[in-house]
Amino acid sequence: MNQALFSLKSSLKPGSQADAVWLLQAMLAALSRHYINLARPAINGTYDEFTRQAVRRVQRACGLPDNGVTDEKTWNEIVQMFCCWQ
Repeated sequence: MNQALFSLKSSLKPGSQADAVWLLQAMLAALSRHYINLARPAINGTYDEFTRQAVRRVQRACGLPDNGVTDEKTWNEIVQMFCCWQ
């Protein structure tokens, strides 16, 4: 896997609109099939409340501050979880 393809350039937060948000939502949606307490966010490219709540659940599960912002640590945890289920 090329790590550069999965790096996060800046934090994603409510209101963010970017391709990275779309990728985040796609990974969270895929993970929601394996984790019953993880709600499936819409894949729309906008960091909405459903995305924030899904990110917070992942942050809590990984022992990260559950602020709902996808920083580099959160992103890496989600990528790791996603890659383990593929």
